[in-house]
Order: sequence, then C-alpha cells, then structure tokens
Amino acid sequence: SFIPVLIVWLQVDSGVGAVNDAMKAMIDFEKTDDVEALQNLYSLVDDALWRLRIQRMVLCAYPVIVMLPLFKSFHHQPRLSLVTRTLVGAITDVVHFGLVLVAMCVTTAIVAMCLLGYRLDESATPMRVTHSTFRALLGELDWEEIQEVGLLPAGLYFWAVNIML
Repeated sequence: SFIPVLIVWLQVDSGVGAVNDAMKAMIDFEKTDDVEALQNLYSLVDDALWRLRIQRMVLCAYPVIVMLPLFKSFHHQPRLSLVTRTLVGAITDVVHFGLVLVAMCVTTAIVAMCLLGYRLDESATPMRVTHSTFRALLGELDWEEIQEVGLLPAGLYFWAVNIML
C-alpha cells in the first residue's frame, strides 16, 4: 500500500535531480546569459514543482486509503456495523445532496463573478470566486468589502447567497 507513495517520491526526486544537474551545468560552463539554458532550467523547475504538487495530493489521499479497510472490521462489531449500514443506506441521498449543493454553489459563484468580479480581486477568477463562495457558505461574508462595488450589486449578491445557500 505504500508503493504509490514511493513511486511519486522517486518521481519528485528525479525532477529535483534534473534541476540540480541543469544548475550545475550552467554554473560550470558559465552559461548564465544563455537564454536557451535558462528556458530549459525554468521548464525543469516547473516540472519539478508539478511533481511536488502531485506528491502532496497523493500524500493527502494516502491516510484515507489506509483507513478504508477499517470499515471491514466494523462489520463484525454490532455497534460499529450500524454506522456502516447507515452510510451504505444513505449513500444515494448523500450523493444527491452533494450534487444539489455543488449546483447551488456554482450558480452563486457565477452570480458573484457577474456582479462583483470586475471590481473585487476575490471574485475575479473562477478559482477565487469558488473559494469565496464556499467561505460565504460557511458564514464568512465581508459586507464592507463587497459594498465597495455598490449597494445594488452587493445587496443582490448578499441575498443570492442567503437564498441559494
């Protein structure tokens, strides 16, 4: 079960090694002014950072994967089997709720981009507006900041968040 983590770690290590080798070659041959060598170095650094991001995602999923076999042992204990049977019975409702929640959050994010995106940095890009929409879902809505856009757009967004979410 640790093999995926090992494979990703080796890939990150090889990416960092390639960056290290490219930097040594630039310094050894005094190619610090060579545009092609710098572009190669930047692409190697970008590749190593991408591999590092993948490694972090795998490491985040790994504890969940390790924990999943524990649910098999719950089957043999009556009180714990109640939890797993409840989860199995409610899975369709949970998935349906998740789909509706995602649809409502996406709709609210689109409203935020249309009403506030041209003036607020946190609503300017899809990733930022998605983040701010989930923060609004949790109750963290900064009225003073969205009011800078204007009372009408801010009020429309405020009521859209409160009605939809």
